[in-house]
Amino acid sequence: MSTDELGGYRVHPAAALFPALEGQEYEALKHSIETGGQRNPIWVQGDTLLDGRNRLRACLDLNIKPIVREYEGDAPAQLICDQNINRRDLTDELRALIKAQIDGLIVRERNLTKQIEAGKTQGEHGKEGGRGRKKPLCPDSGTGVSKRDWSKVHTNSTVGQIATEAKVSRHKAAQAVAVAKEPDLAQDVHEGKLKLKDAARVAKQRKPAKPKPHKHGATRTNLLRGEKMRVESMLPYMRGIVRAMSEIDYVILADALTEEEARYAVETAWQVHRAFRVFAEQLADTKGIPRTSRARDKENVNGRSEASETIRPN
Repeated sequence: MSTDELGGYRVHPAAALFPALEGQEYEALKHSIETGGQRNPIWVQGDTLLDGRNRLRACLDLNIKPIVREYEGDAPAQLICDQNINRRDLTDELRALIKAQIDGLIVRERNLTKQIEAGKTQGEHGKEGGRGRKKPLCPDSGTGVSKRDWSKVHTNSTVGQIATEAKVSRHKAAQAVAVAKEPDLAQDVHEGKLKLKDAARVAKQRKPAKPKPHKHGATRTNLLRGEKMRVESMLPYMRGIVRAMSEIDYVILADALTEEEARYAVETAWQVHRAFRVFAEQLADTKGIPRTSRARDKENVNGRSEASETIRPN
């Protein structure tokens, strides 16, 4: 890639992305212009050369006055892309990468144009469009909210557009987008030092690792709120279980249950007992408060708990 001047023009960065013709291809172009004349114009914008770098070079070598046209659009990088992206001498990898690089230039050019136009509009409206004042509404703006056409989401994405216009797979287009963000890697691909897939792998390794989110991607505030709500909803049931067990007549219950049912009830009770104990100990230790409670203190004074009398098997 070269950004040197040619014939008094500065080569546009997007045009410099495309390799210049060399060898037999360039000689064939020169011969065509010499015998049949220059069929396609050279596009410029002011002192910037947009399209026709090879034609201009050939005309200069042949000492022929070039046919030059002035481009008046707001996105010269788009013109350069449209005129050159389907060149036969481009490989799929290079076509995808150049398309990804030019897309970044197109966005910057259009943003600059919008900023300039916005400045003109604000100047025309004066105080009407000032801070805190009502801005003029766009006449064709609608009030309804249109539904997203999910069938077009992938096609209209950056990767989808590159894949379509460069005529490559979405996978290769995604690799091109990643490499386009790393100028040195993009340069190595242009110069044939790296394949696109290898450059994309290096670009991925350079990307800083994202901090691991809390479970389910929740923020800490949401986690705190969720855990508190969970316990607040559990406590009434826990107290209800304790109250219900204290009201059981175990003589009648023993007659009502079969031996298998009784064994199942006892095992379940011990599981609940262990779960409650772990909950109490973990919360107390984590919060830094004593594990004991009024019920536990009473148990220690009496030497045994009411629960141990009622559910521990003989």
